[in-house]
Amino acid sequence: MKTTNNAFSGFKFEKPVVETLKAGNHLVRVNSYSVTDSFHLLDGTEKDGIAEEIEAEDKWSDSTPQLAVVLMNKNGVMTYRFSANGYKQTDDYTSEQLEDDKYTVIGNYVCIRNKQKKLVRIVDDKRTAQAKRMLNQFLMSTKAKENDDLFEILDSCVANKTEIGITVKAKQYQDEEKLDISSFRTADAMTEKVAEGISSEEF
Repeated sequence: MKTTNNAFSGFKFEKPVVETLKAGNHLVRVNSYSVTDSFHLLDGTEKDGIAEEIEAEDKWSDSTPQLAVVLMNKNGVMTYRFSANGYKQTDDYTSEQLEDDKYTVIGNYVCIRNKQKKLVRIVDDKRTAQAKRMLNQFLMSTKAKENDDLFEILDSCVANKTEIGITVKAKQYQDEEKLDISSFRTADAMTEKVAEGISSEEF
């Protein structure tokens, strides 16, 4: 029933503004997750300018498969994207090696051309292993059991509003400073650390 001349007349929906969690230690719950990649937002739409950057060869053409996990508490939200791969960067090569025409440097990443003549990054085993360790650290913080299925763990966390501890720090990425999660731990371990007065810089 449509009504007029009341306190809510003319009210229009506005998307709520959710604060990003500040640097420090936080107890959060697992709110949701999605399988995505580095070229797309969580709603599935492509990030602005990606196609144009690839066309202009200002960006590599291969996206990184990612698992995005949304973590939140009453103070705000933090989304962490776990990457399936890590890639070679400029510090993996000498300046002489990078002078080779087969390499193109974009940001900190070293790219080569694939069979389709598109610029792609070079998968690095060491950084890929680091990405896997970060995902396992997160899963350990949920008190998952070894060999449990990833998505069964995530579904259980969302259903049970599983609480974990995170440390948020400022990081440098592509010449920009941004807040990101630097470590995960169980809620019990985080509570103990905070009770002891240990700051995020100390662990």
